[in-house]
Amino acid sequence: MDTPFLGIRNVSKSFPGVTALEDVSLSVERGEIHALVGENGAGKSTLVNILAGLLVPDSGGVFKNGAPLPFGDPMLMLRNGIGMVPQELTLVPHLSVAENIFLGSLPTRFGTPAIDWGRAVEKARDILGRIDPEIDPRLKLGDLGMARQQLVQIARAMAFSVDVLIFDEPTSALTYRETDRLFELIHSFCDAGGAVFYISHRMEEIKRLCLTVTILRDGRLIKTDCVTNLETAQIIELMVGRETKKSGRPAVADSAGAPAALRVESLTRVGEFEDISFYLHKGEILGFAGLMGAGRTELMKCVAGDTAPDSGTIRVAAAAAPVHFGHPAAAIAGGIAYMPEERRNYGIFPVMNVAENMTIASLRAFTRHWSIDRKSEAERVEEMIGNLRIKTPSWRQAIRNLSGGNQQKVILARWLLRGCAILILDEPTRGIDVKAKREIYELLWRIRRGENASIIIVSSELQELMDVCDRIVVMHEGRLKGEIVPREGITQNDIMRVALS
Repeated sequence: MDTPFLGIRNVSKSFPGVTALEDVSLSVERGEIHALVGENGAGKSTLVNILAGLLVPDSGGVFKNGAPLPFGDPMLMLRNGIGMVPQELTLVPHLSVAENIFLGSLPTRFGTPAIDWGRAVEKARDILGRIDPEIDPRLKLGDLGMARQQLVQIARAMAFSVDVLIFDEPTSALTYRETDRLFELIHSFCDAGGAVFYISHRMEEIKRLCLTVTILRDGRLIKTDCVTNLETAQIIELMVGRETKKSGRPAVADSAGAPAALRVESLTRVGEFEDISFYLHKGEILGFAGLMGAGRTELMKCVAGDTAPDSGTIRVAAAAAPVHFGHPAAAIAGGIAYMPEERRNYGIFPVMNVAENMTIASLRAFTRHWSIDRKSEAERVEEMIGNLRIKTPSWRQAIRNLSGGNQQKVILARWLLRGCAILILDEPTRGIDVKAKREIYELLWRIRRGENASIIIVSSELQELMDVCDRIVVMHEGRLKGEIVPREGITQNDIMRVALS
């Protein structure tokens, strides 16, 4: 039997009360792009964290050209040619782009400890030229948007002389153009003799990019096959363990006669967006589409009180007078809640449990005589866990131990408990598997009906907007370009044409 370029043999890993991987074996050859798919909790992250040196397996091994590799040391794995682009950013926002790319390995002058900053910038510019030439390596990383920070994360992995690259949801913050560029880069890397493990919940990416797919479920390897041998529906069925049915999307809401929940008129914030006007009806789900730099997130932060507009007005419900939110707390008091795209950094409190995360914005409702009525709080939390079908062993569970989809449900519950009638969701299904996405969609439809809430969704996935929303507003380079009502015959290309018209 031929020795594989990189082989994973009989790897198992358990955490307290959970078997994350059980006797998993697979291999990747030079030139191969190998997809790893599965629901959240299937074991994908555990497996690639072992490959990247972040975890030590309980048994089994990883072999490169037949030689065993060390565990538990990411730098040793890098020296052995294995690099990783993680889903969550692992960069330092206060350092420059060049410093982040070469963190721990900055070039020095003639073998001295003095850093050669000129060479660092030039080398960084050369690497970025293959990914996004518009990124200035001298800029502070924190001054870049999330999408470009993700590109810098990819550049960091490319800076090392690796021949195995692991990508974990690399396109979740990228535009279609940036995704195309990344795919070209991956193909060039593999054509030069490299190998890639690629994790994504986007089935269209798997079918388009990858040669082989391995499906994990509950820590076990279910199937490895050529991507062309499996239909998307088959892959999803193997992931979840049963035949899946497409969600029954409710008919597009007839909101023409419904009162306005929100009116935005001629809103401008210099350098971010200009002269934006739109309305949101009560009980409506309104989508916002656009390429990176369209200004969608900046617009929503302004509506939610995180930033102040330079001109224009915001009106809530039937209020005649415009509102002036000087702080997100004021917007929340006015019934507007914003759920940011960076859920783990800005949405949850990871050291707190599910109940604490859920009730933190509405503690006054549970306060009795200057103390929190824990019994009443627990009863309401249990009710929300049931209503939103949040999968957790207990409300006492630390939220960081929940899957991404269930963390998102807890955040939704937080704002429903607070009584917010307008929910703004920025990339609500980023990093969430296909089954959990469907659950989020169904939950939004139920919230729209049962809670009479109005919802705005910002998403880089055009198909998601078409599947979920009643109307889609299209932005490009800070300006509103048009509006589309999803119906039969409307395609993603139609949205892109509006954006670029």
